[in-house]
Amino acid sequence: MFSNEVIFLGLIFLAVILLSQALFLPVYSPQRANTALIRKRLKKLSANAGDTSIEVSLLHKSKLEKLSNFGRKLERIEFIENLSYRLELADYKMMGHHFLILGVLTSIITAMITWFYISDPFMTIIVFVITAFLFNMKLNRDTNKRMDTIEADFPDGLDVIRRALQAGYSFTDAIKLATEELEGPLAKEFKLMFVNINYTKDIKRALLGFIQRVPSVSALAFASAVMVQRETGGNLAENIENLTRVIRQRFKFRRRVKTLSAEGRLSAWILILLPFVLFAVIYLQTPSYVGELTGTEAGHKLLMWGAVGMTIGGWWISRIIKIDV
Repeated sequence: MFSNEVIFLGLIFLAVILLSQALFLPVYSPQRANTALIRKRLKKLSANAGDTSIEVSLLHKSKLEKLSNFGRKLERIEFIENLSYRLELADYKMMGHHFLILGVLTSIITAMITWFYISDPFMTIIVFVITAFLFNMKLNRDTNKRMDTIEADFPDGLDVIRRALQAGYSFTDAIKLATEELEGPLAKEFKLMFVNINYTKDIKRALLGFIQRVPSVSALAFASAVMVQRETGGNLAENIENLTRVIRQRFKFRRRVKTLSAEGRLSAWILILLPFVLFAVIYLQTPSYVGELTGTEAGHKLLMWGAVGMTIGGWWISRIIKIDV
């Protein structure tokens, strides 16, 4: 059975690692940092279109209709509404309040188990926070993974639409062809856009919904190109071809930036993990050296302040190596 000191150090280590993951997450997925900016741009576009709100999808609307009155009221709360939006970006099937209840209940259960074995209120709180943080980190990772997949497939999808337009297809039929030719989450999003076009008979509204579901610079550029072409005219196939070339060059540059910044990310992880590795080595070789640090209240305070300092340092390093593309 592990001692309370070892468990305490393990929890601090896990907390620092999780916080570091949260700090470095935008570095690995730059498009996530643009989501707020794109949503602001979407509100302006929807205001110009005369819409006060944009439906995320017909699927989301059908989910709301299946809920009880109490569930729909919960979904109107701003925090839960934003959580539902994030769940839809990650392609989760549950609603926001379901995910929140699941996370809270799981955190409470793990905290109760910790209290049963350790009976330490401070450690119990740490376990509760870490469990809740794991749910949030899992959601962020799944969202970023799905958005990265869509971004990677987007140029190929635009190529399918361009060839269809050059062959004489209408824009709606070109979208339908893309849903048949492509696979993965991008095909699903194009299919939802095709359904929205047929349902609302409004391409602009369907494009705004597409941007809402795929908050990326590439999707915004595609929707803007289509809307501008429909208002002013022009060769849409040629515009999409130019857009595809720009997106591919942007991906190429992003990969180059990621390669060049790999040394900085590796240095960040080394700086974060090095104190724990050294502490473990000293603890295994001469445990008496760390007795004052792990066995006294003053030592626990020093460890906590050290964790805070490492978190601030990790945030500072992430700001240095973060490059928006």
